[in-house]
Amino acid sequence: MAASRKKQVEVVTHPDEAYQAYVENLVRFCMQWVNHTEYRYFIKFSDEQQLEQGKSAATYAQITVNHVYLYMNLTVFHDFKSQYSDGDYASCGADILHEICHLFMAPVQDLLMWDASASQVQHFTETIERQTQRIRNSILDGMPDDWYMPDRIAELVKGR
Repeated sequence: MAASRKKQVEVVTHPDEAYQAYVENLVRFCMQWVNHTEYRYFIKFSDEQQLEQGKSAATYAQITVNHVYLYMNLTVFHDFKSQYSDGDYASCGADILHEICHLFMAPVQDLLMWDASASQVQHFTETIERQTQRIRNSILDGMPDDWYMPDRIAELVKGR
């Protein structure tokens, strides 16, 4: 008898079922594409408008990672939903992929921050963000055309 496998994904439901399915499909596809399917994850939808710390730029999504126990929490914010509603699916896909790429940097980030002085934290945080963005850009170059479109992402997830 095969061992039962714990549920890989937990989601706080969103009243817009199409939007929720789209976000779930983006996350699932990105996790498969970067070969991080061993992670369990939780997706939360927030109606809050989140700003980047110390900046006036919007935060579209945010991830927290436990790389030891292979678990992550992903929150998508109000401005992400606005991108979706405006039909800016390329930005939605790029934003989710960026957050997923933090999985590559999480172990390094923990090591850097473990004993960082207050004057180093900002520098390390900016370096991690730049490297995460570079990883995302490299991965984006190899992804299928229009992978972020709602019908296409549903088709890609279904086929994997």
